[in-house]
Amino acid sequence: MGFYHRDIGEVYIVASGAGVWRVGGELENPKVDDPNGRSVKEVRGPGIVGVLKGYTNQKITAGDVLIVPPGVPHSPGEMLETTKIIRVVIDPHKVLPLFPPGSQRSTVPVPSASVKPLPKLEGTFTFIPKAEIDRTMHETEVPGTYGDRAVRTVDLPAINFRVGLYVIHRPKPSSEAPAIGWYHTNIAEIYYIMRGAGTFLTGGSLDNSTRDDPNSYSTKVVRGPSVSGTFRGVTEQKIEAGDLIIAPIGVPHVTGKTIEAPRDILRIALDPDKVLPLK
Repeated sequence: MGFYHRDIGEVYIVASGAGVWRVGGELENPKVDDPNGRSVKEVRGPGIVGVLKGYTNQKITAGDVLIVPPGVPHSPGEMLETTKIIRVVIDPHKVLPLFPPGSQRSTVPVPSASVKPLPKLEGTFTFIPKAEIDRTMHETEVPGTYGDRAVRTVDLPAINFRVGLYVIHRPKPSSEAPAIGWYHTNIAEIYYIMRGAGTFLTGGSLDNSTRDDPNSYSTKVVRGPSVSGTFRGVTEQKIEAGDLIIAPIGVPHVTGKTIEAPRDILRIALDPDKVLPLK
């Protein structure tokens, strides 16, 4: 058996372990998933279930990343060892509840779960092996190369959304935290610290803020439209391997000190307006 989500996309980061993920193909005898079940109400959102047919047995191991758009059938396969996966959910329709409950306020009503069962929706999965991520990180060591680099950027057509996977690699320690930061006007981000330790500056406000050059490499390829300025009231958050930071649109931030090197970060860009280029 397998399923697909109608409203949410997912980014799976394999933190440890190894196994197989069944993904792609289509669902035979598709049915609407039980709207009152815990999986729909708390984990998956509205979706379709059925017998997986024509799927790929995608091998996964620690450090790999798998992007699964809405409408693409999938299901966990055989795990060869204890496997831990960080599952990032892209939920523009807010079909899943906030956690912890009551921690924030949601203002968009949850859509109806009624939908005609189809074997699949438009879109395909993207597998990004650890080797490709590591290779992209090492490319940033070339003098003059911008330090934030795209590994892959893809569209999720069923929800008209774009998501990008980037890497930030710091091969050497650095004891100074930047005084200048920025915020994005169109994209939100999730930072996952893979290796190393240091600090991350976030929050507060920006003094003497100015819009970044729309023709610069950082704006066109990495950040999208953004605003830079001098930090005021910023928090210098300690970070280490395994931590995550969520930076919403409009929140000033920048990576800070590198205490333990190499310090490697996966940056997931959530891009509803598609301001970043596909790769």
